[in-house]
Amino acid sequence: MTERRFELASVHRCPLCGEPVSWAEKQAGEYACLTVCVPLIPFPRHLVEKHPQYLGEAKKLARPVFYSSAASAAALAVFMFFGLYELAVLVAVAALGFFMIGWSRRVRLIRRYRFS
Repeated sequence: MTERRFELASVHRCPLCGEPVSWAEKQAGEYACLTVCVPLIPFPRHLVEKHPQYLGEAKKLARPVFYSSAASAAALAVFMFFGLYELAVLVAVAALGFFMIGWSRRVRLIRRYRFS
């Protein structure tokens, strides 16, 4: 009985359709915005085959926010290195804002395409 319970607990499901998928495919589905900007796995086949609209929408929404956040984080590191702490705080707030916008977009995108 406990062996069966362990098997059921270890099945990973697609966050959009609920089909059993690998752990990497599950992560690619949950973080599609990150997957399109920084490929975590070579080809998220489940997303490409079953959810191409979701992947396309993630590409449109993610790139400006991700690269703005990455540039803000890089500027933060440079300002901290040179001791410009006042500017670093300003850039840190901007980076945090971009992160929050990206997280919000990711959650709304998953909700919009879940079980569709």
